[in-house]
Amino acid sequence: MFILRILLQVTVLFCSATSMAAYANFNNVLIGEKAAGMGGAFAAVVGDASANAFYNPATLSWMHGHSLSTTANLYMKNDVDYARPKGFSQSALRVNQGSIKPVPSSSGTVHTFGNFALGLSILTPDFSAYTGEIETSDSVTSFLNTRDESLWVGGSTSLNISESESLGLTMYYTSRTFSRSVSDISQGSTTYSITEDKELAHNSLVYILGYFKQINRRWSFGFSHRFRSLGISGKGSYTRSRVGTDNTVETTNKSDMNAQTTIPNKSTLGIAYKIPKFFTVSFDASFYDEASYDDLDDPTLAEKIEHRPVWNFHLGGEYHHRSWLAFRAGVFTNNSSTPDIPTTPTRRYQDHIDMLGFSFNAGFHTSENSSVSLGGYYTGGSGHAVEIAGQELAKIKKSAQAFTFLVSTAYNF
Repeated sequence: MFILRILLQVTVLFCSATSMAAYANFNNVLIGEKAAGMGGAFAAVVGDASANAFYNPATLSWMHGHSLSTTANLYMKNDVDYARPKGFSQSALRVNQGSIKPVPSSSGTVHTFGNFALGLSILTPDFSAYTGEIETSDSVTSFLNTRDESLWVGGSTSLNISESESLGLTMYYTSRTFSRSVSDISQGSTTYSITEDKELAHNSLVYILGYFKQINRRWSFGFSHRFRSLGISGKGSYTRSRVGTDNTVETTNKSDMNAQTTIPNKSTLGIAYKIPKFFTVSFDASFYDEASYDDLDDPTLAEKIEHRPVWNFHLGGEYHHRSWLAFRAGVFTNNSSTPDIPTTPTRRYQDHIDMLGFSFNAGFHTSENSSVSLGGYYTGGSGHAVEIAGQELAKIKKSAQAFTFLVSTAYNF
């Protein structure tokens, strides 16, 4: 417990700095094979080379031998609807429509040497995309094309400091890219057309510190803290034009601006109960800090990014039906960290959509050293967004659903 007190003191010290993020929801993509099947409840669970470094690096030294795991979301269907938000039942009927995107989720390798472990992992923890109409009527046509994603590459180390406790550290190099293209045509006595394009690219370093304790043969406890990211570089560009049939022309064009994206502080507590070779049940609670910052250094073009303190919860389980077959299931929240959007917005706000999710997959041991997992997860909800419609910023109802089919392979040697 002395080690845990030191860990908590270090966490408080680092948390005193402001934490920021560009993403409104933090659980759009689940990491790993076992972890994704268990709804991301993995801070106190061992055994996923592609996920342990992300959820709690202290668990790596409890793995045995050398492990390699790759996970791919081969079927990711984003169902987004503006003005006429749909629930889960309506979205399920349209799961075969629209764009289906292959998104590599995570891969990792872990090598243990006695009480010590080294790991390498590559993740895509954030992804969202939309191409389509915002509003269409006799007088207004608004179209949006947006994509927001990140890639994390990092190394991990973990050490058993006693027979029941371990510490771990992961360092990720992150790369985020964001693009948004807006087209809006408003017809009346004079027809106006607005086109707007914005792009951001940012790189940073992220550190995750973990603590793991095997309380007894069945109970385990995990704690991890992701410190706010350290920015390396960021660039952004913005172009906007407004043209009218009355010969009015307004243009804005600026490139090579400094851009900002900061990954937030995140603290997670996890508890797990396990009967070896039979079943595991785990629960995680994650807290994200509040934040406020501008994404560009030009105050006339920057968007103010605001985040409120938010909790997310994960509950998952794994059941070994046979020695070669395991079933995993989980539920989780994907709450929005952004503030409520006012009725008449005077600036852009991030989407505010509180979501829920569930997951399921099955793991097949194809040999003594190899396994395959098949399954998927869903997350979705309804809320509001701010977009340009009819030449003005407007608060618009929005629903977002994501259906993901997941396939993974793992090898231990």
